[in-house]
Amino acid sequence: MSILFVLLNVSAVLCSAATRGTPEDELAIRQVIADRAAAFNSHEANLNPKGFSDDFDVVVPPGAYFRGKPDLREQFSTVLRNARMIETVGRIRFIRPEVALADGTFEITGTEIKPYPKGLQTWVLVKENERWVITAIRQMVPVASTGATPPKR
Repeated sequence: MSILFVLLNVSAVLCSAATRGTPEDELAIRQVIADRAAAFNSHEANLNPKGFSDDFDVVVPPGAYFRGKPDLREQFSTVLRNARMIETVGRIRFIRPEVALADGTFEITGTEIKPYPKGLQTWVLVKENERWVITAIRQMVPVASTGATPPKR
C-alpha cells in the first residue's frame, strides 16, 4: 500500500512539473501577445499572421465569432481607424507543455464604439514547430462590474 502511495505521489509531481512550462515558454507567450497588440496598434491588416495558428478563431463582444487568421483591413479603414488596444496578461497556465491558457484584460480605445470595449480576455496558445502561436481568443465584457480581475500567477 505504501509503495502505491509513493508511486501515485511521484506520478502526480511529474505530471504537474510537465505542465508548468519553462520561463522561456512564458516569455515567448507574452511576446506573441505583445506583438499582436503592437500589430493592432500599427493597424497591420493581418496582425502578424505568424503569430496565429491556421485554425485560429475569436469570439468578441457582443458574441460575434470569427474563424481564420485576422484580416482587419476593412475595419482599420472604418470603425477601427483610430483604435488602440491595451492588453495585459495576468496568469499563464500550461495545460500541457505545448498548450497554454493566458488570462488577462483588454481595452480598445479610439473607436466609434461607445463605451469603449474593455473586459476580460483569454488566449489559448499552442506550440507549433517550436514556436508559440495563438489559436483562440475569447473576450468577455462583464454585464455589471463585479470587480473581477484575472487570477494572478
